[in-house]
Amino acid sequence: MQILCLGPEGTYGHQVAHQINKRYFGAQGEIVFRESHEEILVQLERAKDSDAIGVVAIRNSTAGLVMEVVRFWLKPSPLRIMGEVDLPIHHQLLARPGVYLKEVQSVFSHPQGLAKCDQTLNTLGIGERKSVASTAGAAKMLADRDGKEAAISSRFCAELYGLEILAQNIEDVSGNTTRFHIVSNIQNYQPQREEFRKSKMVLIMTLKNEAGSLHHALGPIARAGLNMTFLTSIQLNGMDKVAFYVELDAHPNQEITNSVFHLLKEVGEKLFVLGVFPKGVTLEG
Repeated sequence: MQILCLGPEGTYGHQVAHQINKRYFGAQGEIVFRESHEEILVQLERAKDSDAIGVVAIRNSTAGLVMEVVRFWLKPSPLRIMGEVDLPIHHQLLARPGVYLKEVQSVFSHPQGLAKCDQTLNTLGIGERKSVASTAGAAKMLADRDGKEAAISSRFCAELYGLEILAQNIEDVSGNTTRFHIVSNIQNYQPQREEFRKSKMVLIMTLKNEAGSLHHALGPIARAGLNMTFLTSIQLNGMDKVAFYVELDAHPNQEITNSVFHLLKEVGEKLFVLGVFPKGVTLEG
């Protein structure tokens, strides 16, 4: 069993893959790193007879959709979402063993990591900040250097690279969470009756460019009693055409859900059902 995730070692995708491997596969799976989410999805798409799965980020509670992944879904694909995982994002101030907080004068991390901890860093009196490509890369860089520097990264990276946590959860605003999808290649996939009882669906629909098209699409969903938990628009090529990414609770009656799909196909131009799967779990950040 291969578990594909975004590299390098220590990314949040790696953290999710590691916990999935430990929880569901007895840590017997092989974690394989790829340079982009698109590379993960394309490899899975080509691996028709493989039992490999992929871990891809789909949206963040503050940054929104991961457009690299969403745009992949705007075309027919044999891939299906098999599950979801929410990972709370916490930033830790890391240093090499033996370095004390009062000694730290500079810190490096991804620009977003630095920005999200700006007030805390000011309070700690750490003025010099250096930007690097990723929070995982910052931890690895710190582990390979000498000196009284610090990095903003994750608890997972602290364990991975043998670093110490000088200050925990230093983000200025709490509640930041990234949702990951677990993706697999299932040829000729058709949701079975029992799968509709698992209560979560994701779909993308493109609508006709005419008055009331979104209203007509939402009507069947509401009348069927399907709870829509997330809806956002995706700008397509040009300014006049959009698609919609939708997350909703599945109806336990498959026939009702299928009738909704039929009505959505009538009012829209394209409808891609990306997966029917159990509601996600929240991992420890």
